[in-house]
Amino acid sequence: MRQTTIIILALCAASLFGTTIASADVEAVPVGIKFTYEASGAGSVYLAGSFNGWDSQKNPMVDDGNGLWSIVMALKPGTHEYKFVVDGSWFADAGNPDTQADSFGGANSIVQIDAKGKMIAVEKKTTESGPNTAMNARITLKGRYLGQYTSRKDFNGDPRYRLQRPSHSADLNFHTKVSDIVDSYTRLRIDNTIDAELNNVQAQMNEAALDLHPGPFEVTGYWDMEMLQLGDPLESGGDVDLAGTILDDHLRSGKGTGGITFSARPFGLDLDGFLADSHDFDPEGSDDIFDNLGRDFFGLRFSRPISGITFGLNAYAVRDLYEFQDQNLLDGRPTSLEAHVTNTGDTSDHWRYQRSNVRKGLDATLPFADDRGRLQAQWMHGTYDENFFAGNKTGTDQTYGVVRAGLNTRSHRYYHTSLDYDLRSDLHLNSECTLVDESGAQAGEETLIYVFLPMDTANNVVRANHGPALGNTSTTYAETSLDWTRPYGRHFLWLQFIDVDASALPGTVDPLDPSSSRINVTTAHLIGKPSDTLGRLEVESSWTDHDAIDLGWKGTTVEAIFRAKRQIGHKTFAVADVRVVDYDLDSASDDATLSGTFWSPWIGIEYAPLPTLDLTIAYGIDPLDFGIDYSGRMIGRWRFRQEYMIDHPGATDVDAEKALEDVRAFGIRAQMRF
Repeated sequence: MRQTTIIILALCAASLFGTTIASADVEAVPVGIKFTYEASGAGSVYLAGSFNGWDSQKNPMVDDGNGLWSIVMALKPGTHEYKFVVDGSWFADAGNPDTQADSFGGANSIVQIDAKGKMIAVEKKTTESGPNTAMNARITLKGRYLGQYTSRKDFNGDPRYRLQRPSHSADLNFHTKVSDIVDSYTRLRIDNTIDAELNNVQAQMNEAALDLHPGPFEVTGYWDMEMLQLGDPLESGGDVDLAGTILDDHLRSGKGTGGITFSARPFGLDLDGFLADSHDFDPEGSDDIFDNLGRDFFGLRFSRPISGITFGLNAYAVRDLYEFQDQNLLDGRPTSLEAHVTNTGDTSDHWRYQRSNVRKGLDATLPFADDRGRLQAQWMHGTYDENFFAGNKTGTDQTYGVVRAGLNTRSHRYYHTSLDYDLRSDLHLNSECTLVDESGAQAGEETLIYVFLPMDTANNVVRANHGPALGNTSTTYAETSLDWTRPYGRHFLWLQFIDVDASALPGTVDPLDPSSSRINVTTAHLIGKPSDTLGRLEVESSWTDHDAIDLGWKGTTVEAIFRAKRQIGHKTFAVADVRVVDYDLDSASDDATLSGTFWSPWIGIEYAPLPTLDLTIAYGIDPLDFGIDYSGRMIGRWRFRQEYMIDHPGATDVDAEKALEDVRAFGIRAQMRF
């Protein structure tokens, strides 16, 4: 009954707000001015303005596949008026408050470029669009609903198709303009998969933020959002790639954390920073979640342009905090902790442990070629430290007291360079290289190795082994990408190289070669529209050569995903999402192998009566999953593989791929945005 109520509420919301939801933005990027327009379900979006003679067909914007359309324009100094042309209808930029009346009783949006080619910043609207509810003139309500019904014949020998537990998930996103200087955002997620054992439907605060922006400064308190990044070349705070995706997502970190971000302009300087704490070790959707990990984040950066070069001073720190019982230390106490017990007679059986990584440094950014390019460099130096710092009976009154049992201390240095360059208006080059040197560990020093067990046996507790600390370690990371955007198309090439050269401490024997490397070549191609003869086609592929960097395996893996969508009726489409993966890996330590080629199709018919509503009947495991992000990351198969490995301790990736291939499933998916 409660599930039915949720569906009815979601459908009612669709009837109220069932038009195409759109939000827009304009921002300066290193190679020009980037215009974006979000319109899920739109067939075409063009940028028209005074800079192209108001031509509604000259500058098509490119859809990223999730309804976010974008284009980068190199504009000359001056004032430019513009609008977006969405399926033939003209719209001003809802996110740009600078407007000028047009000759049709409406308004054109304005962007201003100064004599140096830079965009003159405007105070943007903090809500995505105007209020759309009768509840309060300051509230904007948006959201989505995802329902999945699947009948499945699994890999366990059962020959029958069995209806799986229907999955329902709904988001209600509230954007509230509290005042001219205060805005808030809250996402309420209603889901029937969170507490499946009790067959309940649960509602929880999935994301939230309160933003204070009086002008001289801005402070945002947030919960479980991608918010952490300082804007320095090394992207301190986190450059995140989600598991289960082929392309590098380059997201900010912050999922699974809560805290504050802040920015100000004191004394002519730009100040950005954050303070945050982890509340979920694994926010990416795995069932292996442990909430007793305390992880603190701190970041701070001052920057200022001087003679055309922006210089920055930055600092970043992350600290892990654990509490271990003696039985959680699987191979006994580390040497330094045992020495403390022997020397002091400490009777503690609970120990508090911390691992900290602190670094600080300088960065510089130089624009060139009329701001079509950007050259960056950064240097950072820091320390890495592990120690036990408290015991539960160390104090004089048999309470928690200070323990000084260090495990190891190392220093590290970061060297980073990057180049962004707009070769043409539609062709962008990015290249970067990072070198990391670590040294300073001494013979006899140790490191703690975390062990996470499945939830049914872990009892929400982290275990640990300890072993010798690594000696000197040198890591080289390099990547280069070419991004070519075309009308209704995109071609992307990404090359990545990682090399780790590590040495064991004197007197220790490492069973695996600590040196390793990985080479990755990834391509992506997107062409056409659903209404074309061949439809809309997308291919992502990745070839990776491993040399012991991934849990001691050597060899190659190849993965490809083919997506297609072709219109076969007025509101009907044929859709496909087929994944193929090949493993050819040998163990670096024994004769074990991981090999095999596996494929998993998802093929169906989609009916879309509205741009914001679609119903799909398909065969295969649905790749769409809202478990991590609002718009989905096409990772449903990854979640299946993760759950299989959790349910089958000791299973390998190849075992999970084989199980995925053996599944036979027919399903219905209903997806709606409002």
